[in-house]
Amino acid sequence: MSAHRGLTLTSSVVGAVIVALDGTVLTVAQPTLGRDLHASVAEVQWTSTGYLIAVASLLVFAGRVGDRYGHQRVFAVGMLGFGAASAGIGMAAGIGWVIGLRVVQGVFGALLQPATLGMLRAAYPPDRLGMPIALRTSAIGVAAAAGPLVGGALVTPFGWRSVFFVNVVPALAMGGLALAVRGRSGRPPPGGGSTCPAPVSSRWPWRASCTPWSGFRTAAGRRCPRSG
Repeated sequence: MSAHRGLTLTSSVVGAVIVALDGTVLTVAQPTLGRDLHASVAEVQWTSTGYLIAVASLLVFAGRVGDRYGHQRVFAVGMLGFGAASAGIGMAAGIGWVIGLRVVQGVFGALLQPATLGMLRAAYPPDRLGMPIALRTSAIGVAAAAGPLVGGALVTPFGWRSVFFVNVVPALAMGGLALAVRGRSGRPPPGGGSTCPAPVSSRWPWRASCTPWSGFRTAAGRRCPRSG
């Protein structure tokens, strides 16, 4: 595996994992968050609901943005924005700020998911795409399932804010690295199309499910058909 492909695979997995993890990591932190910010049960629930709605509703749009401007560029913006939003949530003084910034975090998370898939399709030929996509898909499932465990491990000794602060360094580091090394995979192909016979955005139809993560896994498992 070349250094470029290895870096692309690492970036893709980290980006997909951080979005999936934040969909479930707050579950065990919500009671502590509610007590600390004197929030109602409904307000606390919106800290997760707002995030999930933002991610789910913008996936197709985010895929089109990546097709138009380049998935590596969109990945960098998504990572930097996700990290900044996480830092803001960790410093939030009230429940309104937490809810609002969770929605912002979800917007940047929506940018990340299609971008991670688009970067893989740009870096790997079709006959070698199966392994990286399978690895990314598996990582999403593991991250979503491990979210409550990670949240519990952080909240007990460090408080609910640590659930968000833990995102900041990896998100900003990966976003900055993506900007620094942006090359051919960060630019759209000639004519503004995607790296596949069909745009990445067209391969993200929303499927009804209880959470976005099953939709991510379904989309991630689909491969570009070979031309001809």
